[in-house]
Amino acid sequence: MVQRILRDLNLRGATPSYSLAVVKKGKLIFKDCHPDYLIYDCASTTKPLLTFPVVEVNVDLNADVRDFIPQLPYSLKMSELINHTSGLIPWLPLYLFKDSYIDTILKKGFKGEKGEKVYSCLNYILLKEVVERVCNKDFKTIVKIFLQSFENCFLPPVRCISVAPTERGNVYEYKIAKRFVKDPDKRKFRFNRVIKGETHDLNSHYSNGIAGNSGLFANISGVIKLTQTLLKSDNWTLPLFEKDNYFYHLGFTGTGIAIHKRRDIFIVFLSNRICPIVRDIDFSSLRHYIFESLFREFL
Repeated sequence: MVQRILRDLNLRGATPSYSLAVVKKGKLIFKDCHPDYLIYDCASTTKPLLTFPVVEVNVDLNADVRDFIPQLPYSLKMSELINHTSGLIPWLPLYLFKDSYIDTILKKGFKGEKGEKVYSCLNYILLKEVVERVCNKDFKTIVKIFLQSFENCFLPPVRCISVAPTERGNVYEYKIAKRFVKDPDKRKFRFNRVIKGETHDLNSHYSNGIAGNSGLFANISGVIKLTQTLLKSDNWTLPLFEKDNYFYHLGFTGTGIAIHKRRDIFIVFLSNRICPIVRDIDFSSLRHYIFESLFREFL
């Protein structure tokens, strides 16, 4: 039944490679990888799987962000950054502005309405800044320490043959960046080469590879372990989004996790669907179809 679902979806026609796993009651009950055990740029699934647990270990989630970044325009709890209700706009090409990431966010980012759930990478870039100020270390060092107990999880640059490539240059992001900056510096966008082992997201790429919003690399085993760790938190739903009977998070490169509300079963999907270009495919709906189909099959 599962193989028929995957065959009907024609995943091999939608992405060059993928890894899919179902874990139930702590045991791997289904796995389908083409090819086996590639390492993927996890993109925004970095937020719940890596940045959130690092924040939770180091900072009170009820703390006022202004205790660490006093220049904020209004009071915000750490939890409001985590669950995307801060009032920040979804995105900015921070690497294209002369000011620091934080100063640019403070000047240009707070244009939404606090309390309204709007997905924003800027939330997690601010979380990174808070953790750095609390720990008095750079974020990459903090994250490396956290990942020491996790095999098959990596930080960029990842120099090995088994890393799945992503886009040939940041062509898609260049188009989006032009909405914010007239004539963006093309040298920033890695044109004319395939991105491999470097974070696809440019805000993270130009912030030592990991800016809180993106930067995790892992294979299917690594993401399974990180998801199991997330589930140990009393606040595990906080960085996730809700759909019907499960919570989930997706990543732009073609990744995603889905955790059933019963908590005893979850799905991990990794792919490099943007290689070599970002195609006009509704890959978000495809991932949700996979999640829903596999939950029905294995519950």
